[in-house]
Amino acid sequence: MSLAMRRAAAVFLLFATGLALASSAEAALRFKRCGPYGFTCARLSVALDRSGTVPGRVSLLVKRVRARRRGGATRPPLFLLAGGPGQSATEAFGPDSLGVLFPAYRNRDLVIFDQRGTGRSGLLRCRRLERANLLKAGAAAGACARALGARRAFYTSRDSDDDIDAIREQLGAEQVALYGTSYGTKVALGYALRYPGRVERLVLDSTVEAEGPDPFYLDTMDAVPRALHSLCRRRCPWTNDPVGDLAALVERLTRGSLRGRVVDRRGRTRVRRLKRVDVFSILLAGDFDPALRAAFPGAARAALSGDATPLLRLRRRAFEVDAEPPPPRLLSSAVYAATTCEEAPLPWARTTPPDPAERHRQAAAQAVTIPDSEFEPFDRATSLASDTLRLCERWPQAPVPPEFGPGPLPDVPVLLLEGEDDLRTPVENARRVAELFPRSKLVVAPATGHSALGSDESGCIERAFSRF
Repeated sequence: MSLAMRRAAAVFLLFATGLALASSAEAALRFKRCGPYGFTCARLSVALDRSGTVPGRVSLLVKRVRARRRGGATRPPLFLLAGGPGQSATEAFGPDSLGVLFPAYRNRDLVIFDQRGTGRSGLLRCRRLERANLLKAGAAAGACARALGARRAFYTSRDSDDDIDAIREQLGAEQVALYGTSYGTKVALGYALRYPGRVERLVLDSTVEAEGPDPFYLDTMDAVPRALHSLCRRRCPWTNDPVGDLAALVERLTRGSLRGRVVDRRGRTRVRRLKRVDVFSILLAGDFDPALRAAFPGAARAALSGDATPLLRLRRRAFEVDAEPPPPRLLSSAVYAATTCEEAPLPWARTTPPDPAERHRQAAAQAVTIPDSEFEPFDRATSLASDTLRLCERWPQAPVPPEFGPGPLPDVPVLLLEGEDDLRTPVENARRVAELFPRSKLVVAPATGHSALGSDESGCIERAFSRF
């Protein structure tokens, strides 16, 4: 995740035709210079709970870079939405990003704000969760939920969408353009559903569907064969069937874990066990680490032959990529848990008490209804060991889901960007979303993982932006 945040900074959107700003463009937000390169900052206070039931307010940090065109912007402002959930957008899209963002603010103002609970917008913190392994964070997340109390229910994507519209109104803009990366794409889609008439265009990089993500990771499992065959197109001379190797390894691990020796940080040799969920976590972490992903087929082949040490070494590297929480100013673990556990389509009733045994029983009952083929080349047990299910097993959900609303989605230009090798937001997700928009275009970058704008080296993403 920390690598995703660094890559999220390397993103941009080129200008395109659109509506002019409303005449009251200066509006009520009072921007003041806040650093080099033309950044200005303002604060906007919004209600924690817009229904008024739970008291409290959140002070949102809003940053802006003015359009470079003499005379100011002629097109709607571009909002940049970061990933996570829980990532600070002002950290992700800071001064270092202005080089690649340069074409985006020729005729548009750039608007970057820390979503509620992140960065400098009322940073939400749970110390125990900040020290936890995010792949096994159920107990820490449960303690966080108890500490937050009733306010834990108001850090959802829907709340952020309402915040976006409050900022838009203060800017005096009739419409906005939205760029989202990873989780930010869900926020962008949610805004399009809640406020369709106020969207001028969308760019979705590494798409999370509005109703996602899937806590069973079925979309990821479906994409694994394609990604492995792509990876081994020319670079795996030791095997003709990397997918078959993986399926055989998963079958072998159903009979028990494999052991291997690794050297810890103190230089001591330790015996460790490899489980099915470890293999899945390694594959997923490769979205942010091309070297880790490239080493996977050979390590899987070695484990299939009885040597689990190469995969155990990759597991340690995957932990550093995906499981160690970043510093709170970069990503709020508390918002990550609150957003995920309040709005993910979890496989238990929302009114189920936060009892892990009962919730996992309901999850297992739902998983049984899913055909075996949906889990291949992994299996049902791997899905039931999902980090999302663990994270939320003790989280008491609000009884009513924070839905975006029925839509309809706007008929606007939409550009979708994907990495061919991305497993956490696979190409298939973007294809389904593209079908919802009559004027959509999907561009897939070869040999690229998550956050295509920050990781594509082929140049095709940049060319697609230029045309868009």
